[in-house]
Amino acid sequence: MDPTAATRLVEALFVDGGAQLFTDTGLQGWWTDVLAAMPADWRVVHGSEVQQGETLLVNLREHLQGLGNLRAAYALTRELVRLRTLRLGPEHPDALMEVAALGALLDRANRLEEAGTFLERAYDGLSRVSGGRDPRLAVTCQLFALHQLRRSAPLRAEKLLEQALDILRESAPNQTGYVAAQLGELKVRRGETEEALPFLWEAWKRYGEAYGVTDPRTVARGRTIAVILGSLGRDAEAIPVLRGLYDASVVGGDAESRASIAFQLGAALESVGAIEEATRLVDESVRWTRASSTDDEPHPELAARITVWSRMMLNRGRPVEAEGLLLEALELERWQHGEESPEVALRYAQLGHLVAQAGRRDEALGWLEPAAKLLRSSLGDEAWQTKFAVEQLVDLWIAVAKDLVKERDRIAARDVLMPARHIAATVLGPRHRTIDEIEKFGLT
Repeated sequence: MDPTAATRLVEALFVDGGAQLFTDTGLQGWWTDVLAAMPADWRVVHGSEVQQGETLLVNLREHLQGLGNLRAAYALTRELVRLRTLRLGPEHPDALMEVAALGALLDRANRLEEAGTFLERAYDGLSRVSGGRDPRLAVTCQLFALHQLRRSAPLRAEKLLEQALDILRESAPNQTGYVAAQLGELKVRRGETEEALPFLWEAWKRYGEAYGVTDPRTVARGRTIAVILGSLGRDAEAIPVLRGLYDASVVGGDAESRASIAFQLGAALESVGAIEEATRLVDESVRWTRASSTDDEPHPELAARITVWSRMMLNRGRPVEAEGLLLEALELERWQHGEESPEVALRYAQLGHLVAQAGRRDEALGWLEPAAKLLRSSLGDEAWQTKFAVEQLVDLWIAVAKDLVKERDRIAARDVLMPARHIAATVLGPRHRTIDEIEKFGLT
């Protein structure tokens, strides 16, 4: 519809052609000018002439609100409440929707008491009229939930969002993305990350279906899912999301993001046995991270990434390369964190474990003994890093004791097993398998 025809429909709604309303909006020109500035498809309206005129005002309100012109949006919404209430009655869903829109605008203007009154009125009215299943009630629930968050009432907000999502799943299942995202993110802010995941997954899928996996809205939900699953140690579940994030980083040309996601995706794929793809992605990440490092300032993620790369090389039967990578990681940790840091101690433990597998026992002890001591003092006995180092060390001491017993040097074997038993009981627990193995010697 051309702006002139649209203007005639709007003017027909008012005795004065809408002159007073236009003045209240603070807009310049006349209805023809502002309707012409609105997207052309928003001037395509249907129904009776009165319905078309009102719909044009609704669309103009949405356009101006999107531009941040709250004064004009407020004036239009206030008039729409009046028009629809007169034409349809105060309890009609379309009239109540405009009441909700007015409440939302007042909320944005920080007029919280007034906003709450209008939103409560719209919510109660739509709950009665529509039987609680109308999509218009779902929209009102969302607006009311945002208001409750501004009023520091997150539990009420959560209930409203759950109600909105329930209605949309039944009436418009392909439109649940936004509400599911709001609900998931609200739960994340409250620390309920596990409970948030189903809602975030639903949002990610709906946004992906509607806009594609590389759309910023889809990417934002995907990142949240990947972070949560990573923190829960469930990286493999994040593979579909990580693939979408990787595609988005390629399309966006963000090299650092691409390297980061390639690393995450590669590590997750390795855990499910997709070795070739995992190797390619982690190699890509490590190459970029090396290229972005200098002697004076290595990339902060380089040590972690080459450590994973080392493990992958070891799993592929390339222990020499794996050891070289761990030594490189060790030097980086020394440079970044210092010789006495737990990061350095963990690299000691990993190197000790690796050379022990190669049969280089004395060298392995040279790494594991300082690793266990430093990790105990820096992270404590309960840390998984400490338990890892101590278990590797105790296993080696048991192997040494076995050789000493074969050589009939039981005194030397006892001298090895006594500290081994003490540290194993203290760090690993009195029922750990290494305690049973030590007891079998009959020397402690």
